[in-house]
Amino acid sequence: MGLFLVFMAGVLWSTVGLGIRLIDEAVVWQILLYRSFSLSVLLAVVITIRSKGRLWRTVRATGWAGVIGGLALIAAYAGGIYSLQKTSVANALLLFATAPFMAAVLGRIVLGERVRVATWVAIFVAILGIGAYHPSI
Repeated sequence: MGLFLVFMAGVLWSTVGLGIRLIDEAVVWQILLYRSFSLSVLLAVVITIRSKGRLWRTVRATGWAGVIGGLALIAAYAGGIYSLQKTSVANALLLFATAPFMAAVLGRIVLGERVRVATWVAIFVAILGIGAYHPSI
């Protein structure tokens, strides 16, 4: 089941650019409003089910980490939607694809986490692939 969910996440994420580009009339903030509202409702349902009805207790237990994470998601969503509307979908999704690499590097720099050699090799190979696809980098 996990493999299927990861596969579907990739399929759905790869269609985001098309979906955003097909929205003619809405501005970034309108898209964010509806996206955030629907995501909040879905997350509330999932958290309620997984926490056996303790939604607010679970949300409060996240503390400042939850607040900071929520604010970071707001910034990421706003930047992502804005970039999809203002540049080519290929350029925006190319940068989205680098997020896991940036997370590994920042985890090393900011948190001091160890990054496995295999992860560094994967990052290097992926950057070569991105460079081959997008020669201006």
